[in-house]
Parts: sequence; C-alpha cells; structure tokens
Amino acid sequence: MRRLLTAVVSFAFIVAPSIFGQNFGPLPPLTAHVDVNVVNVDVTVTDRHGKPVMDLGRDDFEIFEDGKLVKVTNFSVIEKALMRDSAPTAVATGTPVAPPERVRRKIILLVDNNFIGNLERNSALRAFEKQLNTVYAGDYDWAVAAIGHTLQIVQPFTNQRALIDAAIGKIEHMPTYTGEHDIDRSILSDRTRKQLDMQTDAYDFSQTVRFQSREQTFQSIASLQNTARAVVEVARAHTADEGKKYMILLTGGMEDNTAFSAYQKENDQAMRAMQIEKAKIVDAISQEANAANFTIHIVNARARGMQAPQHDVENASSGIDMSSPNFFQRGGGNDPIDTTNVDSVPLSIALSTGGVYLPSADVGHSFGVIEAQTENFYSLGYSPDHSGDRHYHHIKVHVKRPGVHVANRAGYYDLTSDDRLEQMLHARMTFDVPTGVLPVQVNLGHPRTSEQRIVVPLTAVLPIARVTMLPRDGGFVGRVHIYISIFDHNGQIVGFHHQLQEVSLSKAQHDAAADPFRYSLNVRLKKGEFTLAITLRDDLSNEMGSSVKDVSL
Repeated sequence: MRRLLTAVVSFAFIVAPSIFGQNFGPLPPLTAHVDVNVVNVDVTVTDRHGKPVMDLGRDDFEIFEDGKLVKVTNFSVIEKALMRDSAPTAVATGTPVAPPERVRRKIILLVDNNFIGNLERNSALRAFEKQLNTVYAGDYDWAVAAIGHTLQIVQPFTNQRALIDAAIGKIEHMPTYTGEHDIDRSILSDRTRKQLDMQTDAYDFSQTVRFQSREQTFQSIASLQNTARAVVEVARAHTADEGKKYMILLTGGMEDNTAFSAYQKENDQAMRAMQIEKAKIVDAISQEANAANFTIHIVNARARGMQAPQHDVENASSGIDMSSPNFFQRGGGNDPIDTTNVDSVPLSIALSTGGVYLPSADVGHSFGVIEAQTENFYSLGYSPDHSGDRHYHHIKVHVKRPGVHVANRAGYYDLTSDDRLEQMLHARMTFDVPTGVLPVQVNLGHPRTSEQRIVVPLTAVLPIARVTMLPRDGGFVGRVHIYISIFDHNGQIVGFHHQLQEVSLSKAQHDAAADPFRYSLNVRLKKGEFTLAITLRDDLSNEMGSSVKDVSL
C-alpha cells in the first residue's frame, strides 16, 4: 500500500458534543473558478378568482432586493409545467419553434401529526390520493414524510405511484399528538374558582388563568418546534437540488392564541418571552424554506368549530358578564373569552414562501388549487451585487398589471455552493437515498476503549481512477474533500467535519492506477447508537459519493 494515498486524522467526540480534527490549513485552488451568482425568483400571478395569469412579459415585472430595484436578467414562463422563454405573442412569425421543455418538479407531502386528528388526517389523505389519480402522470417526483416528535421519511422522492400509495397507507396507521397542545379554555367558565376568588384573598383566579396560559403557550411552542425542525431538515437536505421544489404541509392549523388577554399583565415577562420565541420559530421556518428555494403550500384539513360558542362550559363561555352592574342578571352577555386562532401561523408561513394557505373544508379542491399553483408560474432571475455573504436578503416582486395577486418567496440566504453542500450533509435524511455517483466504500475496524470513550477506526476508500488529476512537476495532483457527519439515534447531527486532502502521484503511479485513495480516521464516541456518514467529493469534477454505517456501542 502506498502511504502517499493515505491520510490519517484522529477525531475526538466530547461531551458537548463536537468533533475536532487535525487541520492541514487552507490549500490554494488548483484551477480558477468563476462563480456566476444568479438568484432565481419563482412568481405565481393569479386573478381575483384565483386563476393563473399567464400572459405577462418580462417588462411587467419589477424585483426589489432589500428595497433596491434590480435588473431582471432571466425570464421564463412555466405553463402547465412546460417552459417557454417568453409570453405568447399574437403575431405568427412562421419561424420554427422548439418544443417547450418540461419542468421537473419535486414535491414532498409533510403530514404534521401534531396538529391534526386521525379521522381528519386520513380523510384528507384519501382526498389527496383521489387528486393524484386525476393529475399525476409520473412526470414529477413525490416524497412522503410524517412529523411527530421527530421527522420520519416514509418514502424518499420517487415517481412510482405504487410507492407513493404505500407510503400514504403507512401514515394512515400512525398515531397523532393533537392532545399534547390542545387549548383548554374551560377555566374561563369555572364558576367555583371565580367564587372562591371573590370569597377569599388567599386565592387569585387571574393568577391561575395566567399560569395556564403560560403552560399552554409552552406546549404550543414544543409542537411548533417539531414542525420547524422537520421543515428545516427537509429544506437543508435538498438545498442543493435543482428544479422547482415544493412542500405540502397537511395540518389542522396551528393554534396561536394560547393566552387569555383579559387576564394578562403587561409586564408578564415570561409570557412575552415565549411569544417572541414562537415568532422566531415561525420566521426560521420561512427563512430556511426560502434559503433552499422551497415553496410551502399548507392545507388545513381540520373541521371548523364555532368561533365564539355561547353558554357552553366546555368551550369556555358561561353566559355571565363579569362587568355587568347586576352580576346575576340573565342575558348579561359573556365572560371575557379568547377565541381560537389556528390560521395566523400557517398563513404567515405560506405567504412568506410564495405558497397558499387553504383552510377549506373541501380538501380535494385544496389539492387541486395546489396542483394549478405548482405548474403555472414565472421564473425570474437577477444577479445581485454580492456573492456568498451569508446574509439574509429580502425580495419583493411588483407586477405592473393591476388587480392581480402576486406570490413569491420573501427572501433568501446568500450562500456559496460549499455552504449549501455542508447544510445538506448536516441533514440525516440526505443519506436515505444514495448520494452522488462516486463508489465510496467505508470499512470499520474493531472498537476499543480509550479515556472513557469508545474509539471506532474507520477507513473511506475510493478508486484512484475516480479522482481527477492535473499534471504538475512531472507528476499529477488532485484533491478530495472528506466530510464526516455523525447522527444520534434520533437523527440529530452531533458531529461534523470537513477536510480537504491533496493527492500527489508520480507518472508511474498515475498510469498504473492500482491502489485506491484511502482516508483513515479514529472517531471517539460515547455509548449509544450512531449513524456515520462519510462523503467524498472530487475537487475538480465536483462529483461525490457517500457511504453510511450504523454503529451500536
């Protein structure tokens, strides 16, 4: 074995946990790279009746980034999933026209079991399958996933209808968790506690209500965090994917009204902090989806209840007006009551990512609207005056035609291609399907104990013929990027490292191409179950491949 093809690095997995590795320092590029930074903005334009408006031209659009007008450099029209360079003209030129290109769409159905019950979820899924029967011809890819306490990818992207149907069938048998955050407003109608409040100074009804408000807000945040983690993981796992990408979030709405305003104090810092945290989570969902250029369409399949039910203790109304001059009068009105608000959060997410929010009871119609939205839009592009600054930039699109509705993503993170790749490799679901074309093989050695940690020897192997080499000083040189991603049993990333390794060969070694490229390392882990994903990327061709190993210690 030729040592010049072998790199040895030792990692330490510590309590934090994090990974440290030997750093060889930055290497100058082997070739010159010219990056052309083009921001794509997909815009859906509909009329007052929600029908797509598809006769607009480039000059009908204006794009503003961070409030500054930018020049539209790229313009395409996608109608019924077919792309053309411009809007149709009324004058026939007689010039032969190339057939339009079909746009390949990728759509992932996310079923959020935190916010919808079994019956309504399964009914919506059956409506979804019926809709697929009428529109799906296998010309775009579907993935199916479920959100519980964690994200479960039931079916990675496929165009095979049988696999999609089987995935939906699996979700129909999954449990739901709506009871973990359902808002209980019955305390507002609890006459016993109210009378106790009036009869003694030892009991404060208002404080009891505020305590329940904080508990319900905390539970709501926990459920919303599950949704956010799932959306972020999906977005990051596919951030480097080309083509048009959508998420359809099937939910029952997300309760935003978790407090009772009539009993709140202006200086309740705990409640204020939780409300700010919830707003940050909603912003993070939108920004991460926008960063990966995912449009999120949301279907609320939960049946609507009465918005302000009266004389119904279970729904928080006792029929007594606490402010009335005669407390026991009949027909005196209602207690201070806060009604449900399941629409604000999903509506904000949909609007900020260029999607639609559909709370209609006709779920089949909702999926039909989404189908029309995903196959009819305008694709615009512009070149900003910055590249890879890693900042979030806001986008606004103005259409000069009056009376139309415009939907597009509200911003993006300006990331380099390397940034996007590393984000992708931080997501466990990235490795559920083969990643890349390079034939990467990983061999695990026998674990051993060292300093109260378990050391796992690991060697990644790649045929040297798959490493692109350039002639230099009578020999050849190439470079291989090595990425190591470590996930715990919940699929959470607990360690990541990126190393760029240079490979030098003599002419004889290059011509023989006998020995493979090897990269060896020791990973120190604590006891538990882990998934080790090793990705190798050729620096010059940009081809990559991954190998995944499950380790139980």
